Amino acid sequence: MSGPRPESAAERERQIRHEEVRSLYQVSAAARFTPAVVYAALVLPFYDRVSAAALVGLTLAYVAVQLVFVWIRRRYARARAETEIFARDFRLVTLLSGLLWGATGAWLLSLGTLEEQVFVGAVLVVTAFGHVVSRAVDLPAVLAWIVPVILPAAIYVGLQRDPILLALSVMAFAGLILGIVWARSIGQRHRQLIELRFANLELISDLKGMRSKLEEESRTKDKMLSVIAHDLQTPFNVLLGFSEILAEHGPRLGGEKVADYGRAMHDAGRRVHTLLQNLLHWTRLQMDRVAFDPAPRDLRELVQASLDPLAYVAAAKSIALAVDMPELRVRVDSALAELVLRNLVANAIKFSREGGTVTISADARDGRAEIAVADQGVGMSPEQIDDLFKYDKVVTTKGTALEPGSGLGLMLVKDAVERHGGKIAVDSVPERGSVFRFTLPLA
Repeated sequence: MSGPRPESAAERERQIRHEEVRSLYQVSAAARFTPAVVYAALVLPFYDRVSAAALVGLTLAYVAVQLVFVWIRRRYARARAETEIFARDFRLVTLLSGLLWGATGAWLLSLGTLEEQVFVGAVLVVTAFGHVVSRAVDLPAVLAWIVPVILPAAIYVGLQRDPILLALSVMAFAGLILGIVWARSIGQRHRQLIELRFANLELISDLKGMRSKLEEESRTKDKMLSVIAHDLQTPFNVLLGFSEILAEHGPRLGGEKVADYGRAMHDAGRRVHTLLQNLLHWTRLQMDRVAFDPAPRDLRELVQASLDPLAYVAAAKSIALAVDMPELRVRVDSALAELVLRNLVANAIKFSREGGTVTISADARDGRAEIAVADQGVGMSPEQIDDLFKYDKVVTTKGTALEPGSGLGLMLVKDAVERHGGKIAVDSVPERGSVFRFTLPLA
């Protein structure tokens, strides 16, 4: 059984019906020689009492019916999508076959002795049993055969004034009713099995998807932990190294040297703090535990609040921070929006050369504010841009002043922007700079 996973109840029903008809086709194809065997067993005992013309006509009729069965099976094999067409044609040809078998049975019953009549009845009952079992997936196909076969024979036998034949007639009527009930029950169980197979396929698909997702999340976690562990080494080495120098040689060091060491330690501590903050935000975003509380906010005020903590970093590289935007109000979660701006501006500073400019601009478009953070730094190649927001491609990249960085900030930026229903894009030219553009909803 194959096919796409059903997307709706109607699609599920269509696929189940396709499986039922396919089963009907397979059973019909597997039993294609059975009618010839049964026909021979039924007719041969009466060979000497049937005229040659009648025998030839009957044989040709059976051959014609079987050829029609072959034709509709081949047509279905070439175009499996024509499920209901095959089911309709199969029922019609089955009805034709049933009428032929019923007429033949009644005719042979009229020619035979009591023993031969019992034999003919037994053959018809066994054949009907086979049809009930094999075609139960389609109750109309069962009815199309057993009713015209059993009913005429039962009526004919019942009209004979013989107790044995009368008993056989009653049994035939009862068998007809029981056969219909049984066929319906078998068909229902077959449908339940098909539904169970589909449910199992869906479960397997879900489990594979969950496994793939868990494996991806595990790889992402391992990658992020590896990058973070690497990036923590540098600032901690600075902290440990300078603190050891101060502890051992502090009294002998001049005030200026102590101040330099203090600034280096402060810078290292700030980097650790930023990294841990990003890690905390990333973890909460991945676990969907970040409170999302959007509210109207002045965009200029939001940008300024994000730039204030970075003024010292920009000044250390003599980088100017320029803001160029009209008055706009956006509806954002302030913490997440500041995180986006802070990370993008920090990234722009990191990859800008000394004396450069980082510009934050904005414009209103289609009910959203499009904000751009542009730098005049080292830029990126198309290949680097393609891997920029992929968790499995996160790498440690040093800035123009050898500043460390994990790349985790850009992952946070993407998640936070998408949480606001926005998008982020990058334009960059190597050695000329980059522009990060993202959108936020207007208030």
